[in-house]
Amino acid sequence: MMFHNRSLAMIARLFRRVVSSPSDDYSFYADDGRGVCLQVGGDFGLYLHIPFCISLCPYCPYKRVRYQKDLVARFIPAVVSEVKEWRERIGNYRFNSLYIGGGTPTLVLEEIEEVLNALKTAFSLDGPVAIETIPSDVTIAKARRMKQLGIEYVSLGVQSLHRKNLRLLGRDYHDQRAHEAIAVLSEARFRLLNVDLMFAFPGESIDELLEDLRDIVVYEPQQITCYPLFTFPYTAVGTHKRRRRLIIPPMRLRRRMYYAICRFLHEHGYRQSSVWSFTRGPNGPYSSVSRNYYVGLGPSAATYTGDAFYFNTFSVRDDI
Repeated sequence: MMFHNRSLAMIARLFRRVVSSPSDDYSFYADDGRGVCLQVGGDFGLYLHIPFCISLCPYCPYKRVRYQKDLVARFIPAVVSEVKEWRERIGNYRFNSLYIGGGTPTLVLEEIEEVLNALKTAFSLDGPVAIETIPSDVTIAKARRMKQLGIEYVSLGVQSLHRKNLRLLGRDYHDQRAHEAIAVLSEARFRLLNVDLMFAFPGESIDELLEDLRDIVVYEPQQITCYPLFTFPYTAVGTHKRRRRLIIPPMRLRRRMYYAICRFLHEHGYRQSSVWSFTRGPNGPYSSVSRNYYVGLGPSAATYTGDAFYFNTFSVRDDI
């Protein structure tokens, strides 16, 4: 174990030496954010992190907490206050997009309106507004409400249409619920609908993966994002994997799966727009990482100015 840790540290030092300059500092320091300086006319987007979920998916590495009505009631004013603090720091800055991630942001769709109004008052927002959601939280009424709020891009975390994989992910609904959610969002005609799919589940075959893709392309979403099941060691899936000795497909098979995804989606009119995303039509690509620079709001959200990273506190209760 000691040799393993030393080897990882050596690899990390070598990587930093190759990709960075000697003056780069990888240390983290406490900071009140008052010295943050954004480039004038820079390509900056806004990211709003909503940490609330009904259930906590075991694979997710992001900061999230179980939905509590009283916690939401305290959280929203705290984010509005954070917006006002940023306004004092940077003035009426022009941002080119807003991405609302989580968590499951659509759980607090009505409450988000207050934050959106604060953002529109404080800044110039010139670009699309996007939001994440999951099949169990999609309804016709919510789709209509998203459009009323000016949300144009929606990312739906389907992840899988096979029940065994949904169970592994802690999803408590059947695959038919995912089909219904895709249909509702497709019929709502957002400017861009992204569908997230995972691959490289334990025991998954290429045929099963392609079956998922065939079912998805029928709905003609403007973007499909496919990424492997990441088993971060600090997530519940990482722990579950060790306890149950789950075997993730080997690299060779994962590579074949990835190439099969590329071929299939190219054959169905999609162009590769990033490592994991495939897009069709005039809009997109769009994701939480498609901006060069960004300002983050909410617990655990990051800000990147081009010169430095800033991270908000990860504690939801400390953040409010």
